[in-house]
Amino acid sequence: MENSNTIDIATRQHTPAANERLMLVRLTEHQWYPRKFDREISDKIARDYGAASADEAGRYNKLLVQVASIKPLKAAFTEMKTMHYQYTRPWSDRGERVLPVELYFEYVEKVRDAREKIQRLASEFAFNEYDRQRELARTRLNGMFKASDYPLASEVYERFGVDCKFSPLPNAEDCRVWGIGDEAAKQIQADVQASLQGAVDAAHQDIVDQVLQHGREFVAKVTKFHAGDSKKLYATAVENLRDITNLVLRGLNVTGDIELSALAKTLNDLIDDVNVDQLKHGEQLSLETTSQVEQTIKKFEGVYGA
Repeated sequence: MENSNTIDIATRQHTPAANERLMLVRLTEHQWYPRKFDREISDKIARDYGAASADEAGRYNKLLVQVASIKPLKAAFTEMKTMHYQYTRPWSDRGERVLPVELYFEYVEKVRDAREKIQRLASEFAFNEYDRQRELARTRLNGMFKASDYPLASEVYERFGVDCKFSPLPNAEDCRVWGIGDEAAKQIQADVQASLQGAVDAAHQDIVDQVLQHGREFVAKVTKFHAGDSKKLYATAVENLRDITNLVLRGLNVTGDIELSALAKTLNDLIDDVNVDQLKHGEQLSLETTSQVEQTIKKFEGVYGA
């Protein structure tokens, strides 16, 4: 009979497979685009300039509302996509990205917050601002205005949205192909495994590149500021590096790479209590911090051949 100690040791030594520690996520945004192709105007412009038709000369798209009125919504979608790219890494050309299981609940909460913000802004625009914009367009567009270009406010609201779908990673061991012979089936299984491993390796390399890139940018921006080559030093110089290293330490390390964890922890410790104001006004602190960050990067560049 196996004792509990043996079971505990076996459990501790188990390394989760990629499909146990990673999942796929597809985040899709939906927006109402306030531009409308006007064939009548396009054909008129083409005729005025002696062109045969709009199909050969160009298309005229009317701006149905003022750009500023929809700017907060555009910004909210951009903010959501930035978060999505922070928490996930590239996977396929079909729009799926890989998300570490350890970050699942945190990511879901971020998506929920982003969705709620987008829905709130969409409601404010569709039910408070949209009618006003349509009336302004009567004068702004003048003879190009057409009431039929404008959907109902409720339809505009419904066109803004966010879909988030999760799926498991492919598992080569579960790949079953019948009727082609054992050798061919084994080859397909091996190809699936190789493709899976290649995608995981690419996602891991992307994270390594991001950490090193933000580290280099931190050094470059702070150094240029104190050398007088740059008049401003923004908080993102520190925040970008802190954000990526924090995420790695919380689960973005998709392969459990010890060296990557060590890199992230070292960099994070160096800048954890440092803010941009301290870097602006403390030249000695800036010199010491940038020097240590640069040395750390060079050390790990040797490990990763970056």
